[in-house]
Amino acid sequence: MDKIFQLGTTSKLSIPLLFCYALFLLAPFVDNLTGFLLAKNLIGEGSAGSPSQLFRLFMLFFSIYLLRKSRPDLLIVLFGCIYIFGIEFIWSLAYQNFSFFASGLVYSLKIIYLISVVLVFKIFLRSKLVPLVQIGNLFFYSIIIHALLIIIPKLLGVGVSTYGDGTFGTKGFFPSNNGLGLFCGIGGLFVTYWTYSQQVRWRILPFLVIAFGTILIGSKTALLLVVINVLYYYITIKRSYFKRLVPLGLFALVFLFFEKISEVFLMVFDVIVFRFRNSQDFSQFFFSSRDDFAEMAFSHCSFNGLFSLRVFFGAGSFMSFRNPDESIMAFRTLESDFLDIFFFYGVIGLIIYFIFFLGIIVNGFRAKIRPMLLLIWILLFSHSLLAGHILFNGMSILVILTLWFIINYEISMSNKELNR
Repeated sequence: MDKIFQLGTTSKLSIPLLFCYALFLLAPFVDNLTGFLLAKNLIGEGSAGSPSQLFRLFMLFFSIYLLRKSRPDLLIVLFGCIYIFGIEFIWSLAYQNFSFFASGLVYSLKIIYLISVVLVFKIFLRSKLVPLVQIGNLFFYSIIIHALLIIIPKLLGVGVSTYGDGTFGTKGFFPSNNGLGLFCGIGGLFVTYWTYSQQVRWRILPFLVIAFGTILIGSKTALLLVVINVLYYYITIKRSYFKRLVPLGLFALVFLFFEKISEVFLMVFDVIVFRFRNSQDFSQFFFSSRDDFAEMAFSHCSFNGLFSLRVFFGAGSFMSFRNPDESIMAFRTLESDFLDIFFFYGVIGLIIYFIFFLGIIVNGFRAKIRPMLLLIWILLFSHSLLAGHILFNGMSILVILTLWFIINYEISMSNKELNR
């Protein structure tokens, strides 16, 4: 039997395994419940107490429980909580509005959640409480579940449009747009890598399910990552005759049905095509005007006097780049983790951010691990820098955790062999 289908490697369901099952397999259904409630206007967007927020709050406490015997890790979580709570509280005093403080704290708790779960996975890696194969398989099933929860509502004629009524893209009942495209796209690349490394015989089936689900989202990120995944899958095909037939078959299809394929493409990616045609240049189209967000934030933000401290410590997630002397009515991000981290938590936050992502890349190159793993991590980091929706998105956190765990495992194994 293929390793990919051996979901359990132990007969006993331990607490660490229960944590992983909830994290990977329960989360997509909870997020769908949140999206359904949003679609029915039963809860407001970003409102406190949504099923997703309550689930991740529960998982945060679950993480702290698993960290209870590791004092250094608990101190890291405690320091993070104090730092974030302090920043949000101090800057909220400028408005004397508790709802602003609560909104900022709820959003910033996503970072505490990420830190806590990464530390738990570090313990799993060090103590081998959860095997590598089990983490990879759980993420594999999680991606499949996400893809099916996009495809099935589309086939049934329900679900929520990605960009509004009248457009093709759909996200099922998931509450996130960009985060979902990134999750399925990067997740699809990982599944192609994982099924290849685990020598799964019918790997074409999960590839097609995930690719179809990702295309249905209809975003630029989704399309780009599907194209990369198709190329990668083609490279990993072992049968030489099949490799020759695929390009010939694609060329024949395009030649014979070019007009029909063009019509389908324009229908599926109508929003992307519209934005491309109405963009002033390729940069504006590719970055979705995020470069304008950065210019606006830096020109608007005050660094004078005591406000210069925000360079080092940030101004919290609610205040961000804005100033206390202006009227603020709604929460706003800059669609870039790099910019958001800087304005939320200052240079201190950026240093931790770069150490986390670049440390994996540097150590991976030194250990000479499999290049595809590093490429997927670099794609994830690039999206985080340029388009955001990684650190502050519950779905994307699953991608971070899985890649972090597997890459660090590969690094440790490689270093052991080099030291022999």
